[in-house]
This record gives sequence, C-alpha cells and structure tokens, in this order.
Amino acid sequence: MSQDLQQYHPVDCLYKGLAMDPEAIAAQDENDCLSYRELSAKSEALAAAIAERVPEGGKVAICARNSCDHLCAFLAIVLAGRIWVPMNPRNGREQNAAALARVRPELLLVDSYSAGALDAPGTPTIYLDGAPAGGESMDTVCAPHRGRPFTAARPALDAVMAIKFTGGTTGEPKGVVQTHRNVAAVIASFQDFYQLKARDINLAVAPLTHGASHYVLPILAAGGKHLLSTKVDPDALVAAIRDAGVTVTFMPPTLIYKLIESPLATPEAMRSLRHLTYSAAPMPGEKIAAAQAALGPCISTVYGQTEAPMMISALGPEEMRLDHLRASVGRAAPFASVCIRDAGGRPCEPGAVGEITVRGDIVTPGYFESPDKTAEAIRDGWLYTGDLGYLDEQGYLYICGRSKEVIISGGFNVYPAEVESALMEVDGILECVVVGVADDYWGERVEAVIRAREGSLPLDDLRERIKARVGPVKAPKQYHVWKDIPRNPVGKIVRRDICQLLAQ
Repeated sequence: MSQDLQQYHPVDCLYKGLAMDPEAIAAQDENDCLSYRELSAKSEALAAAIAERVPEGGKVAICARNSCDHLCAFLAIVLAGRIWVPMNPRNGREQNAAALARVRPELLLVDSYSAGALDAPGTPTIYLDGAPAGGESMDTVCAPHRGRPFTAARPALDAVMAIKFTGGTTGEPKGVVQTHRNVAAVIASFQDFYQLKARDINLAVAPLTHGASHYVLPILAAGGKHLLSTKVDPDALVAAIRDAGVTVTFMPPTLIYKLIESPLATPEAMRSLRHLTYSAAPMPGEKIAAAQAALGPCISTVYGQTEAPMMISALGPEEMRLDHLRASVGRAAPFASVCIRDAGGRPCEPGAVGEITVRGDIVTPGYFESPDKTAEAIRDGWLYTGDLGYLDEQGYLYICGRSKEVIISGGFNVYPAEVESALMEVDGILECVVVGVADDYWGERVEAVIRAREGSLPLDDLRERIKARVGPVKAPKQYHVWKDIPRNPVGKIVRRDICQLLAQ
C-alpha cells in the first residue's frame, strides 16, 4: 500500500479543501472564523516567515491551546517543510524544558496562555496572539509576506515531519520521529474509517498537541470544518455539537463521562454526530452502553500509540453496538499489521494473550537520537508496543493491560518515576511508589504510597506542591501514608502487589 500514499501527502490536504470551495468555513474558534481562502493565506504567510528563520530540516515547536491561530501555526510548519514539535501546555514546566533541551528547536510558536509552560531562554519565539514588550507577534512576522506568491515545500515521504515526545517507564522524554509517510498513512486510514465528506464538522476539544491533531489534515482534505474549543464544560460541549451540527469528535473517556451526566445530552441533541471516538484509555462496557443510551449510536474507538499513530485498529459505531465487541478495539487498520507475540517473540494463537506488535506504514522509524531505544522497541520491522492483548478468530483485537509501568489516566501518559522523583524532593518523604489503580472514570487513577517521618508531612501542602510540579493530570488523586512499603525477598518493590493491597 505504500505506493498509494503519495496521494495522501500531508502538504496537499489544505489545498484539496481550498480547491473544493475557497469560501467554505475551514476553522472556527470562540473568537475567529476562517474560510479556506483565509486559512491558506494566513498559513502561507507564516510559513514564509518560518522558512526565512529556520533552515531546511530545522525544528519548530508549538505550545498553545486550541485555536485558529494554533491551527495556522501547525499548517505553516507543514507548508514550510520544517519539523513540527508539539508541546502540551498542560505538561509540567520541567517536563517541557527537558523535551526542548533534547530536541533543540530553532523556533518556538506560543500563545499567551501557554508561555508560562515553557522555559527556553535564547530560543527565538513568535507569539500567536499578541507579543509582550520586545517580543514578535505572528501578525508582525507575517505582514511582509501577505499577498506574495508562495510555493509549499513537498518533502519526500520518508523525510521527518514531526518529533513528538513521550516517555518510558523511567519518565525520561523520548522523541518519537514521525515521517510524512507515517502521517500520510494516518490520513488514508482516517478516510477509510470515517468516510469524510465536505459536510463533516470536527469538534476539536482534546489538545491539538495530543491525539486531536490527527484529525486536522484528514478533515481539511475532505473540505470539512474544524470547530476549535478550549472548553470542557459538558453542557457547553453538548450545545456546541447540537448547534453546529458536529459530525465527528474525539474525546478521552473521562470527558465522555461528563457528557453523559449533562441534562442536555440526548440522542436527539446529538443526532448529527456520526462518530464520538474515544481513545488513549480503556472504557468499560457498561460505560459504553450508558454513552450509547445517552448520546445515541455514535460511539467508536481507535487504537494507536505515538510510535504507531492512529490507527493501529478501529471499531466503528455499528460494531460497537454488539455486546461481544464492546471490549475490542477493532480490526487492524489498512496500513497496519498486528501480531500477538509470547515472551520469546513467537506469534500466539488466537485467544492467547501476549505483547501486541505492529508493522506497516504507520510505524515510526525510531526515536530521535536514541538508537538503543529504537533497537529495543523495533525488531525486524515490528514495533513492540508494550501493550498486552489477544486477537480472536475474526481478527478483532482486545487489550488486556500494559507490560510497561506507564499509567494512562484520562487519556494522558503518566510515568511513575517522574512523579516519584517529584515526591522524593519533598522534605520528610523517606520513600514512595506511584501506581495506577483501575478506575471507571480515569481509566487508571494515579495514587501514591509514601513512607514519611512522623508529623513531617501536611498532606494538603503536599498535594498542591506536587500538582504545581507535575501538573494536575499526573499528580496523585490519592495519597496513602504507610509505615512500611512491602518488598519482595530481594528487596524490590513489586508494583502489582501494591495495586492489590490498594484494591483491598
């Protein structure tokens, strides 16, 4: 299928939508509304400014909330042929600083809300929504290029398009390389699964620095519209879906649970919605059934990783209505092959649990400047995902758990060692362990077990300190102060034993 991917080249997507109807609305947020003509002009002007400032092969980081300006910034990087480095403003400042130090971008694009989440002195910065004194704004840098001819770059499919940071069980940031081929495979897979048309409207409520970014180019290529939101109020989201006629949206399960509780959420109010897709965390069958009852038959799911972005597999709304398939994440997508392997790397029979491995055009070529980590994760062309699962006789994939220690909470990766490191900096804490506990709302709830000097630890102060250090998503939702943390005979803490004790 690789030979077919040229027609899905990422740089073409905006122009495909532009060719269908230049005056159609391409993007709208709380403050702005852009036609395809306006979006193209604004993105091209910024792309020209980026090309002047950043050499070929250079990296441009974005840290911003969802907005039309953020969308323009992303498209400008694509059109300039530079490497996109998304940074989530909800990450802790130290995590973003570590990632920036690792990737060394030549340019930062930030909005005023997110500037405080970055610490990159000396790196040139363009502010998307108005610059502070002495800073450069997007409007200022774009002004000399408005109305001038522009030719978009068209890198080879195997050229690097993005570096996205994820972590391992140590919490050390790893830069996952994504090529234009990887992203073209995502675009093609989305078209196959969603059957996108010009009438489609995507509500982007999850961060554009996160999973929601995968929807940007496929929707534009179909001539559809992006409704960009920073709101997570369930009543406001239901109203937006109802009033705008939203047809596609991606949310973590935690946000879907809030929608279910909204008094405005009815199948009639959500009748325009073809796909409410969840991913990034499991969703129990009873919650799926409740969502279908409250929101209509629109629930779907896709499975992917940063190393093999959406989608490894997918399950559509019709299949999701079948009780026996609700626990599945669907069949392999067109540009992915899935094999379950035992501890020795041998393929498993249907029904046998093993590690999920993937190969195909969606699989990353590796980690940025990390050949050892690349060799560990990708063997003989197969990506070892760290997820445990099985395939049934019909090829449906079921995820059973994770072989790694990473916790997925509310759709975000939480690395225990990172939180433990922050805890151990607090005076009075003698030792600690951070685990994920199964939770119907969060998927996995972050909890911490600590051993501390008696009387040395006001828990309210600890909660606020850790939340400020690692961010609200990664901060433990519950703390347990124990006299001793149990260990195995050789002195090691066994996390699964801790989880069992907490479950009791």
